Amino acid sequence: MKVNRPFQRLVVILAAMGAVLIQGGTAVAAPPSADLSVIKSDSPDPVAAGANITYAIDVHNDGPSDATTPKLTDAVPANTTFVSFAKDSDWTCSTPSPGGTGTVTCDRTTDMPDALTESFTLVVHVITSPTSCTIKNTASVSSSTSDPDPSNNSDSESTKVSGCADVSVTKTDSPDPVTVGTTLTYTITVKNNDTTNAATSVKLTDTIPLNTTFVSLACPAGWTCTPPAVGGTGPVTATNPSLAAGASSVFTLKVRVGSTSTSLTVTNCTITNTATVTATTIDPDSTNNTAKEDTHVANCADLAATKTAFPNPVIAGTNLTYTITVHNNGPDASLTPKLSDVLPVNTTFVSVACPAGWTCSAPSVGLPGTVTATSTSLANGATATFTLVVMVVPETLGATVISNTATVSAGTVSVPSPDPESKNDTATANVVARRSADLSITKTARPHPVKPGHQITYTITVANDGPSQAKNAKVRDFVGHHVVFLQVSAPADWSCSHPDPGNSGRVRCTNFGFGPGDVDVITIVARVKSHAPLGVLVSNTARVASPTPDPNRANNARTATARVRGK
Repeated sequence: MKVNRPFQRLVVILAAMGAVLIQGGTAVAAPPSADLSVIKSDSPDPVAAGANITYAIDVHNDGPSDATTPKLTDAVPANTTFVSFAKDSDWTCSTPSPGGTGTVTCDRTTDMPDALTESFTLVVHVITSPTSCTIKNTASVSSSTSDPDPSNNSDSESTKVSGCADVSVTKTDSPDPVTVGTTLTYTITVKNNDTTNAATSVKLTDTIPLNTTFVSLACPAGWTCTPPAVGGTGPVTATNPSLAAGASSVFTLKVRVGSTSTSLTVTNCTITNTATVTATTIDPDSTNNTAKEDTHVANCADLAATKTAFPNPVIAGTNLTYTITVHNNGPDASLTPKLSDVLPVNTTFVSVACPAGWTCSAPSVGLPGTVTATSTSLANGATATFTLVVMVVPETLGATVISNTATVSAGTVSVPSPDPESKNDTATANVVARRSADLSITKTARPHPVKPGHQITYTITVANDGPSQAKNAKVRDFVGHHVVFLQVSAPADWSCSHPDPGNSGRVRCTNFGFGPGDVDVITIVARVKSHAPLGVLVSNTARVASPTPDPNRANNARTATARVRGK
C-alpha cells in the first residue's frame, strides 16, 4: 500500500498534542502523553553542620494528557538524616524514620491532571561531622504515561556546608638517598581544597625525624612558625588564623642527617618524617591530613659478625682456632668496613688468614694484642671469612673461660656508612681451658756396684712434655733399705723436704709451676750402711705426680739399682 509520508508525520505531531485524526472518514485517537517535570530548591544555603535543610519540591504535569500512576522518589542525602516530609493528600508516601536514612517514595492515588503542579517539603538534618562540604539531593518523578521529555524528570540541589573546608598536606624530600652529615630538604604544602569556605585556625605540625637535627624553616606569609633551636630536635609548628578557599602555602624544612656514621641508628636505612595539618573548621576528609616521606640513607648497610671456636674445651699450651665471619645484610654496600678482635687473656697470637680484598694487621707471633682488618667496601650480600689462631698459654688454669669478642664497624666521618642494626655488630665465643701435662722421670745410681759404708748418688731427671704447665709437681723418693740419707740438691724453683742426714725417710721436692718443656735434675746422695750384706741389690724408686691431668702415667716412676760388693 502506498504511504503518504507527509501525512504520516502530521499524525505523529498531532498525536503528541492528543488530537483525533480523520483518515479515509475514520477517526484515529492519538496515544496519551504527559510531560512530567520536577523542580527543587534548598534553604538555607549554605547550611551549618548540625542544622536542618528544607527542600521545596514541585512536581508539574505539562500534559497534554493526564499522568497515570505518577511516582516521586527522593533519597535522603549523605551526611544527613530524615526529619519530616510534607505532601498533598492525593499522594501516599513512605519515609524513613526520623533520624534515619533511606528514600522517600510517593505514589499518587489518582491520575495527575494536565497543567497541575503539586508541592512537597522535605526536611533533613545535617550531621555534626559531615564527610563532604557539599550536601547533594536529587528528586525524580515518573509515571506509566509516555513522557515526551524525560530530561526534566530529575532535579538535583547542592547545598554548601558552612564552616567546612578540606585541608590537606603533601610532602616531598630532596635528595633521596641522602648522605650522613648532609642536609635533607622537605617541601611541605598545605592546601585548602574547598572552593567556597576559608579554613580557620589551621595548624601544621612536623616533628624533626630521628637521626636528624633542625637547620632551618622557610615560613610563608600569613603563618606563624615555631621551630626548635638550630641543631636541636622536637616539633616544628606553624599556625594560620585563616587559609582562604583554594589557597595553598609552601614550607621548606631543612634538617641535618646525623653527624658521624656511628651516631646514626636508622631503622631499615630509612629516615621517616610525617607532617600533620588540622583546622577548627569541619574537615570532611581526614585521609589527606597527614603526609609521610621516607628517605633512604646512602651507603647504609647492616654488618653482622659471627664467631666460632675450635676445639672446646682447649688444652692449655695448644692452639685455639677462631673462625670469624663478617656478612653484609645490605641494603647497600658497606664502605670502609673494619673488623677488630682483641686477643683474649691467656692467649698469644699465632696467625690470621686474611680474605682477598682485606688488609690485616696483627701482633708479633707469641705476643698479645689486637688483630684488625680493613677493606674499602663490602658489597650487599657479601661475606668475608677470617681464620684467627691463638695459643692458650701453658700456665692457664683449668676451668678458665677464655672469652673472645670480634667487633665489626664501617664508615668514617669523611666516608659515612651507617649501620642500622648494632646488636649484631659483635660476636663472642667462649671456650673452657683444660690442663694436660705429660710428666716423666728417669733415674740412675752411681757407682754401680757400691761398697758398704760408701756413698751412692741418685740422679733423678724430671721432664714435662706438656702441653700445659704442671701445677704443684711433686717428686717423691724413699731413702732406705740398706742406705741412709745424706743430702739432696735441686734447681731453685724446687722446694725439697728430707730426713735428717744419717737417717732413712722420704725425700719430697715440689715445683708449683713446672712448665712444658722443662727438664730438671734432682740429686740425692745416700750412704750404704756398713753392715749391708754383700751382693744385695740396693733399689731406689722415684715418682713424679701433679694435680694436672697426665695423659701418660706409665712414665711417672723409675727405679735405679746398685749391687753391694765386697771390699
